[in-house]
Amino acid sequence: MKVFILGAGFSRQVELPLATELTELLMGKFRQIGHRDAIAWFESLDRRIRKISRDRGVGIEEVFHYAQFDIEIMKMKQQLSEVGRLSGETPWNMGQTIEAILSNMEYDLVEVIYEKQKEVQEAREEIDRFTKWLGDEDVVITFNYDSLVEDSITGMQKLWNHGLEKERVGTDILKMHGSIDWLVCERGEAEKCRNLKLLFQKKDVNRDNCSGGRARETEYDYELARIKKEHLEKWIEGRNVQRGPWKYTGIAGLGSYKQLHKLPGSAMVWAEAAKSLYKCDAVFVIGFSFSPFDAMVRLVFADVMDDRKQLPEVYVINPYIDAAYKSTVNGIFGDKVHWVKKEAQAIEWCKYLE
Repeated sequence: MKVFILGAGFSRQVELPLATELTELLMGKFRQIGHRDAIAWFESLDRRIRKISRDRGVGIEEVFHYAQFDIEIMKMKQQLSEVGRLSGETPWNMGQTIEAILSNMEYDLVEVIYEKQKEVQEAREEIDRFTKWLGDEDVVITFNYDSLVEDSITGMQKLWNHGLEKERVGTDILKMHGSIDWLVCERGEAEKCRNLKLLFQKKDVNRDNCSGGRARETEYDYELARIKKEHLEKWIEGRNVQRGPWKYTGIAGLGSYKQLHKLPGSAMVWAEAAKSLYKCDAVFVIGFSFSPFDAMVRLVFADVMDDRKQLPEVYVINPYIDAAYKSTVNGIFGDKVHWVKKEAQAIEWCKYLE
């Protein structure tokens, strides 16, 4: 059994944008819309992050993560205001404005990724070159929001699942941070909509047998659904995910902005990932950076490795391998690591997967 851990470097081989490029694309979308307040705040945050990070590119996770500090600062400053929270342009209201901007940015992010994915759909040979080697016993752990792997496997007339379905057939594709075609909606709504497929609905033995109202618990009151592919474009471009009984998009992992516990089904996905890492014979890490924003991943994966009696063979495929990166990976998987300092598109997969 083989486990493949995919990061942005995997999707990059078909020119999908990296985290820093997504930031620029979102900035461009704001300018296109002409939202002056959002542009001014976004540019200010971008400038400040670049200053403290010594002018390196600003990733989209950083934007969402650091924005939380702006919100907190503004709401804290309300203590110094001589009027109430809602009395005009108060610090509190500014904090809420930033929250509204972030909510719109979340939908813009899904739209930007979808648009870019649509552009490369006809040229996904590099993805096909990888997925043709995947078998039913293999597991893909991906931190990418796009659906390139799923589309590729489907195009080959093979089966796959998200580790959430009642009947799991084909290759497991575990989307650790969610997906652009996932949607969080009110409990019971997915089954009413023919354009959605229910992925996860939490059980509660104390509530399922009674007719009580909401539990006021996100994991019970909401469920996870997947927008069927033939309807995805209409839903995203028409902003249907912002209408009706839908709570928010099915993506998470944007720093402190969108915690995973708010994504129904995420616990099952992460549990399946841990289980597969515990059982596997080999691990392939492809284009995943294990950045500081992936601290939770490091902790969980390292914990699984500690529980194993024998560590798996680990292959790390990444053009940006330095001493610091090696130290991070070794800290998770031990010293039994093969380093392949290449981009994914330069790999002859048959050498490793036959």
